[in-house]
Amino acid sequence: MIKFRALIHELHSSIKQATNEVEAQGIKHINKFFEIIEIPTSDVSDLDDDAIQRIKTFIDSEDTESAINILNEHNEKLASNSQVKRVLKPKTMQMAFPDKDQNGPKISYVDVPLITLTPISSTKVQEVNIKASLEVTANDQNDLFVAFPAQSSGNIFSKSKEKNNANVEIEIKLQGDETPEGLQKLIEGYERSLRAQIPG
Repeated sequence: MIKFRALIHELHSSIKQATNEVEAQGIKHINKFFEIIEIPTSDVSDLDDDAIQRIKTFIDSEDTESAINILNEHNEKLASNSQVKRVLKPKTMQMAFPDKDQNGPKISYVDVPLITLTPISSTKVQEVNIKASLEVTANDQNDLFVAFPAQSSGNIFSKSKEKNNANVEIEIKLQGDETPEGLQKLIEGYERSLRAQIPG
């Protein structure tokens, strides 16, 4: 026997969890078709010619402090260059296409994003139907309790046997959902880029 309120709460939690799991399928597209790469936040490497010339000038004039300041500034830029940002890069596969140039026929290779080759589909929970045969009772505090009816059966001398086939029927309807607009525009962008690379 369980409180009716607790039963409703558990049913609601289960339906919500099922809905979240269905919606989470869309997030899996990111892991399936993209990979995370790290790129530097800046392109600082060696000293440029102007900085080198200024250092030489300061050293020649025995102004070592100014020369050291330039080196320290450059070292700070190199330190900041160690910071990276994480970006998503589409997973690709290289495909060969027939092409030709001034020397005649040849094969050109194009990196094709996998997301442009696979149909993207998603679903959502449209409706949940729950049917059950329950016994409902109440206590002195007017708390409702529910339980499945006990199965009764006769003995060999009974004229009839009563059998209770109480059960629970749960029906969950899933409906195909449209591709999110952001994902659709992303795919269209990769398709335009792909068309520009394909020969012919």
